[in-house]
Parts: sequence; C-alpha cells; structure tokens
Amino acid sequence: MKAKIKFAILMIIGGNLSVYSQQSSGDVYSKDLLPQINQQGYIDIAKSNVTDGVLFRAASISTLTVRSYHLQTGFLFSYSNQKSIRLNGSFLNLSGSFRIKKVLFEATLFYRNNPFSAMIHETNWGFMLACNSRHLSITLGDNYRIYKFTINPTPENNLKSVKSIRIVEPRNIMYSFTYFVMPIDHKWNASLTITNFDYFLIQQETNPMGACKLSYKLTSRLLLYSELWYQCAGLTNLQANYFGVNIRTGFVWKIN
Repeated sequence: MKAKIKFAILMIIGGNLSVYSQQSSGDVYSKDLLPQINQQGYIDIAKSNVTDGVLFRAASISTLTVRSYHLQTGFLFSYSNQKSIRLNGSFLNLSGSFRIKKVLFEATLFYRNNPFSAMIHETNWGFMLACNSRHLSITLGDNYRIYKFTINPTPENNLKSVKSIRIVEPRNIMYSFTYFVMPIDHKWNASLTITNFDYFLIQQETNPMGACKLSYKLTSRLLLYSELWYQCAGLTNLQANYFGVNIRTGFVWKIN
C-alpha cells in the first residue's frame, strides 16, 4: 500500500514538472515572437556651398523588429535662415538578417522620398546587402532615382510641349565601408566611414562622403553618439573638392 502511494506521488510530481517545462518553453518561444522597438533621433548642424548660412536638421527613426525581420521608417525636418520648418525627407526600409557560417548579412528593400524644393521632388527605390564582421561593415546596393516636377514647367519656359516632367536615373551604385576600432558591439567605439549615402541622402558614385563617429552605451538600452561628416564636390570635379561639413549628435533607445 505504501509503495502504491509513493508511486502515485512521484507520478503527480513528474506530471507537474512536465507541464511546467512545457509552459516555460512556450513562454520563451512567445518572447522571441514579441516585437522589439528601437527609437533613434539626431540633430544635424550643416553648412555647404548651397546652403544659405547654417542649416539645422532633426530626424526621427523608428525600427520594429520581429525575430530577424526589421521594419524601419524615418522623417527628417530642416530649419534654415528662411525661418521655416519643413519636412525634408522620409524613408521606409524592409530588411531581414541571416548568417552564412559566422558572417552576419542583412538584405534591405527601401523607398526614399525627398521634397527638397517646392518644384522638384526626388524619390529613390532600391536594395542593399550589408555584411558585418568583428571590426568591419560593408554595404553595397543599387537604386532607381526619379526627379519629378510638382509644377508643370511648360508655362514658365514657354515651351509648346513637354513629353515628360520626370528625370530618371535608372542605375546608381551605393556603397559604404566602415572600420570600427573596437568590436562592433563594444560599450564604446570609434569608426571611420567612406560612403555615398546616408539615411535620407543618396549621392552619385563619384560623390563620396567621409564620416568619423564616436559612440558610448550609457546602459544596455541607451546609446549616445556623435559624428563629423565631410562631403566633397565629386572625384571628377575640376573645382575645389570641398562641398560641405555636417556635425551630428544623437541617441538610439531600445524601448523594449
């Protein structure tokens, strides 16, 4: 009789442990499916050959991550000596991360819209493939650019007919090469970048930009950074190479 009671108690305990184990594994699995939200913001102070004095820009970038898939959107606002604040750009990225052996890759489809004047809007469609190692990040891509007139230019130019009010650049190679002094995920880091694109800007292949960056993780969820950008007028430009400089400071906050 005592042996039967002991056997029953062991069966009950074992069943409870089995149920608890299944619930725990289910909780872990459900946490992997929970979306993660990152919020990034930065302020630019820029001056170039085409700006009227100093240009101030503020950006807000939000990222939603579910497992290895990312949905990112951003908005850029600018303020200049014209005493007006306006939307200067927006973008939407859809990307996915994957590994080949020990190397991490990220493939991205993107759309960018830049209403940089009252008459002309610029849109870009394209894709990018990024590869990250311990100290190096390389991104290559291609984009399809369209300049569109928001106002029909026929009356202003006294032209009899205009076949199209769009200018299309069907192919433009994108590149970015970044070297990190410390491993990429280190608490503090410094990096050097050569690229022809940024969050809201895509240059032609012959118009590279250089950037140096300092970053520091205050906590596991909050990172602060500062960047200095230098933009040249183009590798094949016969004039002076200098075009503009940009100082940026910002943060990245992991909300959950």
